[in-house]
Amino acid sequence: MKVWKTLTIVVFLALVLVLSSCFLAFRAGRDNARPYPIRVLSRHRPAIIEFVKQIENGDVVERSDGQGYIVPTFLAKENVRYIRDREGTVIFTFGIFLPPDEVEELVYSPKGFKGLPETQLCNEFNKKIVRFEYIEEHWFYWARN
Repeated sequence: MKVWKTLTIVVFLALVLVLSSCFLAFRAGRDNARPYPIRVLSRHRPAIIEFVKQIENGDVVERSDGQGYIVPTFLAKENVRYIRDREGTVIFTFGIFLPPDEVEELVYSPKGFKGLPETQLCNEFNKKIVRFEYIEEHWFYWARN
């Protein structure tokens, strides 16, 4: 009788271990399936929100080449190349740009969808939006081709 009780406990603990590791693997896989800019927002939300507030207040230095704002170190390490303000909307551009690649952008619009700049939505530079995702209030993701 004592052997069955011990065996039951061991089997139960093994089952709990297997199920918990499956759950963690599923969750990690689901998070990695999200576009990279959305994962960056999740990891650095407070710092990114503070940086956007600084841009809105005019406290961030613009780049000398006129290509938006100087990228802070924590975002440069996450592969952010440009940060621009278009009609009150802050656009974080990720990646290295080779002609066939999609350009991924994280977008903050204080007015929501209606505040997104028409020049961006209407194929600026002949690039069409191939993926568009609403993240949460004021935050969007898109990839242009």
